Amino acid sequence: MKSNNDEKSILNEYLNENTGEAKSTISLNSESVSLAPSGKRIVAAIIDKILIMIIANYVFGPMVKLAQLPSLTLFFVNIALDFVYGGYFYSTKMATPGKLIFNLQVVNNKNEKLSFVTGGLRDSFGKSLSGLILGIGYLMGLIRSDKKALHDIIFKTTVIERQ
Repeated sequence: MKSNNDEKSILNEYLNENTGEAKSTISLNSESVSLAPSGKRIVAAIIDKILIMIIANYVFGPMVKLAQLPSLTLFFVNIALDFVYGGYFYSTKMATPGKLIFNLQVVNNKNEKLSFVTGGLRDSFGKSLSGLILGIGYLMGLIRSDKKALHDIIFKTTVIERQ
């Protein structure tokens, strides 16, 4: 049987959880980490997108032109590269090169590495969805206390900064 103090702590935990207040630090395998700052996330995402665009335009671009494929093909190449890039890096390093520069990592709700498919879908489908309608999915990460963008919510991920 639960004591009155246990019931109060459960109630307090529930109320604190639902007020929109997120902890700025979380515990991950007895290691202290914090939610990744928005500025670092933004710069890391820009770095990653530049790398993907370089690969798409300078490696696959000439192939698309040589094969005389429609220029829309390069758009689909970018989506495929987003999938492979995110899937590989999140499933092996827990971070893309842009995030590694800033000591950021992406973990699932169990604070574990993402699978290849989850990481790939997060970066291809999820981030494309976040960018639709004036980037509102990305803006969510700036105004939410838990700093989760739409793609983090959909794929149940959190971007952390190791101390």
